[in-house]
Amino acid sequence: MLLIVAVAAALFALWGAQSPGLVTIEWFGQRIETTALFSVIALALGLAVLLPVLGFLLDAGGRMTFASERARRQRADDALAKALIAFDGGEMRQGMEHAIMAGKVLEEPRLVQVLRARAAEAKGDAIELERICTEMLAHAETELLGRKGLLDLALSKEDRTAALAHAQAALKLSQSAGWPALALAELRLQAFDWLGALEALDEAERRQAVQPEFCKRRRAVLLCAA
Repeated sequence: MLLIVAVAAALFALWGAQSPGLVTIEWFGQRIETTALFSVIALALGLAVLLPVLGFLLDAGGRMTFASERARRQRADDALAKALIAFDGGEMRQGMEHAIMAGKVLEEPRLVQVLRARAAEAKGDAIELERICTEMLAHAETELLGRKGLLDLALSKEDRTAALAHAQAALKLSQSAGWPALALAELRLQAFDWLGALEALDEAERRQAVQPEFCKRRRAVLLCAA
């Protein structure tokens, strides 16, 4: 908009410079006559004053939106920080209140879900943790985290069948996370599946989840067992 006004003013100035004669202006019954060049100069001075003011007014909405967004972000950051501090301090109820507030401000339910899982884990509520992790499987962004939580729960219950299923699923979900390969290697080892353990160990090394020297020693043992 301002660019169009500026271009129009420039064209008018060019016309005024090349067009001799008078310009007549009637303003509330007053008649003013002046040269075209003088009228162009007056217009240029007027625009020099008005354009910055117009730009300021047009941008007022954007500035208000930015200020509102910044305030919203600060409230969310404050609530999130309080939630994490409360969880680490063992104040689960207060932590969940702050977590829910942060999620509402950010309009991000996944954040609340992750913090709820952390709270359940911190207070040892395996049933609640399993429920939340199972919910995470429904969303691609949180499925890997849900698999990890369910794997740990399965291992704590010595349910190796469920743990193996979660490790295999997690291995397919991520091409870089190392923990699924490590878990799979350990589970294969416990099942005396030496070749399967070797394959998982190679994948863990590829993902840089273990030190090469450790892999070398473990691989030698597995090859002897196989």
